[in-house]
Amino acid sequence: MKVDSLKKFLLSIAVLLVSACLLHLYFFVSDSWFTPRGADASKQFLFFKYFLSEQFTSGNFFWSWQYGLGGDLWGQFNYYYSASPFFWLLLLFPVTSLIDVLDYQLLFSILRLWSGLIFMYMLLRYLKRSSTSSIIGSLIYGGSVFVGLYLLRVDYMAEAFMWLPLLILGYERLMKEKKILLFVVAMVIVIASNFYFAFITSVFINIYAVFFYLLNKELRFSISDLVRNHCKLIYYYVLAFGLAAFAFLPAVYAFLGADRFYQEYHVPLIFNFQYYSTAFYNMFYPSESMTLLHLSVPVIVFVLLIGSVTLFKLCKSARIHLYFLAFMLLLYVLPFSYSLFNGLSAMQPRWLYLLLFTFSLVLSKVIDIWWDHLRYEKILNKKILIVSFSVWGISLICKPLFYNSFFRSEDLMITFIFALTGVLFLFINRINRRIFSTLLITLTVINISYVNAHFYTMNLGSAADQKDLNSTYFTSAGYEKEIEKELIKKIQEADDEFYRTSFQNELEYNTPMYYGHKGFSAYHSLIPENLHQLFKEDLNILQFDSPSLYHGFDNRQFPETALGNRYYVIPDTHVYVPYGYTKIMEYEGYSVYENQFALPAGYMHQKYMTTEEFNSLNPAQKDQAFLSTAIIAEDDLEYISGMTQADPDIYRSEVLHEGMDQNVDFYNIEVKNGRYIAADNAAFEILMPPPKDDGELLVELTITSLTGESFSLNINGKTLNKRPNDYKYAYPKEQFVFKVNNDQLVDKFRFKLSPGEYEIQDLKIYHHSYQFYEETIQNKLNNSMEDISYSDRSFSGKIEADQKGLLFLPIPYHEGWSLKINGEKADMIETQHAFIGVPLEKGNHEVELQYRTPYLLEGSAVTAISFIILLLELFRQRKINRK
Repeated sequence: MKVDSLKKFLLSIAVLLVSACLLHLYFFVSDSWFTPRGADASKQFLFFKYFLSEQFTSGNFFWSWQYGLGGDLWGQFNYYYSASPFFWLLLLFPVTSLIDVLDYQLLFSILRLWSGLIFMYMLLRYLKRSSTSSIIGSLIYGGSVFVGLYLLRVDYMAEAFMWLPLLILGYERLMKEKKILLFVVAMVIVIASNFYFAFITSVFINIYAVFFYLLNKELRFSISDLVRNHCKLIYYYVLAFGLAAFAFLPAVYAFLGADRFYQEYHVPLIFNFQYYSTAFYNMFYPSESMTLLHLSVPVIVFVLLIGSVTLFKLCKSARIHLYFLAFMLLLYVLPFSYSLFNGLSAMQPRWLYLLLFTFSLVLSKVIDIWWDHLRYEKILNKKILIVSFSVWGISLICKPLFYNSFFRSEDLMITFIFALTGVLFLFINRINRRIFSTLLITLTVINISYVNAHFYTMNLGSAADQKDLNSTYFTSAGYEKEIEKELIKKIQEADDEFYRTSFQNELEYNTPMYYGHKGFSAYHSLIPENLHQLFKEDLNILQFDSPSLYHGFDNRQFPETALGNRYYVIPDTHVYVPYGYTKIMEYEGYSVYENQFALPAGYMHQKYMTTEEFNSLNPAQKDQAFLSTAIIAEDDLEYISGMTQADPDIYRSEVLHEGMDQNVDFYNIEVKNGRYIAADNAAFEILMPPPKDDGELLVELTITSLTGESFSLNINGKTLNKRPNDYKYAYPKEQFVFKVNNDQLVDKFRFKLSPGEYEIQDLKIYHHSYQFYEETIQNKLNNSMEDISYSDRSFSGKIEADQKGLLFLPIPYHEGWSLKINGEKADMIETQHAFIGVPLEKGNHEVELQYRTPYLLEGSAVTAISFIILLLELFRQRKINRK
């Protein structure tokens, strides 16, 4: 505002607002929601926004029973939205359904983008760029399809992009004017709202600090001076870190407790030839395919990059800017950068917003130098443009060599925009500055609007189809399916106790967050390790291949009942009905079945076994032990001294088939040296009539793709889709267990394999009877809790223990829980791998649990102390300024 008149400032932000809207033109034309279908935005983030909005506005910030099997809110959702300023802005709007969230998506995307453009504009004006170059620089930063992709698919990540210019503006003011507040506030927002991007931005702010030092010292380098410069940055960074501790500490605790540290990633020294051969097209051309590496920056960037080569002779400041840009471009072409900015983990391109920022920062300066100096150099101007047109022409001619398609209409359109931009620079010395600025901004807006509209069309399809496609998709099962929501409401009206409900049809993983019931599924990047391991390893439940979710128990009733499943909702199109369930309701094509063997939310185990003993059992025996016996880690045995140790022989199961050598018929499969080479329509069958006794059939096998490719395995209608073990979003495992329901078994097991080469070992088919199930349930019902009550963050009940034992609660074990027994603080232990166990002596006990997000209190204390330090620092600075 010191540089701009109010009129010019308002005009500029109006231009940026129009640009932000035009970048979303596709969605105005489609008259539909700003969302993809079938991606994380619709399977995760849509549910999260509704869920957190509903929880936070009702005053619950700590725990919810509708998140998976129960989970933390403030810490685990900090990676997404719990401390996001834009999410808290959403809380000002009425949100009563997923449709409400979808209705606000476009508005909030425009607001996010517009704010980022304004912050970039303010930074560039502070750096004494012209109004024109500041607008162009802002459009370079926010107009890339890279930003558009993240706004559409992972908006909480795109939000981090928007804070970067504000943070750098704060740093500039800190170093030049000794004004600390903007830097500290911006840094607090960055750290508190997303610890992951706080790391990326923190690395960059240190790089930028070196650039700032060199720029202001004009290459007169001094280690001691640089260290002093950095110490100032570090001091205020630590202060901001302390202020953000209320959000950062719970978030990092949740991150460290997630099951995401099991892979070692190979980072090559250089990329393959395809990466480098297509880099130019990824940088400047409209998207050829759906890839996170595509930037599609406006073509003016290419013209300015060619022109910038001539600036080395003009001034040191220009050279330092170009060195900075060259350094960031070097990072762009090195694989290590993609791992470094991802915490030295799997390579990710999420850091590329830093490159876009550098383009904006440096090339806006190039525009001003070009206008002030190069426009008088007619011959030099022509040379720059001849080189630009030549390189672009060669890229257009050579494009078919690197892609399977020839010139697309999009390529010709962007070439036409490039030609107009070049011609405009050719006549720069003959055009009035205001006209030149208007035309240049207009061309840039057209450029970015076009490539973004093309990207959305390629990603989502024709704009004309979006309204119908979205309406169909978001009224399907698991979303706005009114019948399913009504069923849950009817169940809850009839039964207000603590229990869980399963849907036999496939819902979305996070549907319980929306329907409001306690379920068995969650899709979240920070799934606690104990729960994730329970599904993927300890019980080896058939799951989707991802480290970020768990989804039901594959109809295995022993663990389902152990964890409180009382109702099954089954569409009439499904034949399967769980054992011991009775139909209690029919409604609009669905039936509700109640578990006649349902257990209350707390019952006693009189016997125990160690986790090592449990791991030695077969899958059928594990299911029985999980229901009947306390499973305790060796380190916790001291808490249950005096309990009886279980005899493993009590877990009864029968092996109906073993191995691949006998009684197996192969179809379109060649067996060669222990390898199984599957062609199209490959399968193998094992003849087996259904067992006479009621019970469960479990198929266990170890299968490995010898080519390291994805594969699918279907056993009697149940499918495993396995991705390569070294894929960054896969969970590496080779042993799997399928439950084959009785309705799926006619007279044989049929294994269907996708084409590939496999190693298959340790195939076994188990059967175990429901007799053990019934006997165990009756025993648990005689030793269970009564007078159970619970709230968003508490649980309590009474129990009469007829002997010393362990009270099992189907509540995920978490450090945030505190326990009282008969009003006195007591210790709890982890049992059944992931749940709360309460050691009890014989007698009557009243058990109370309270939950608080771990490290929230400690983090809040650090925040309070840091706030006092900030006030003292502001007072000190004010006092110095007065002197």
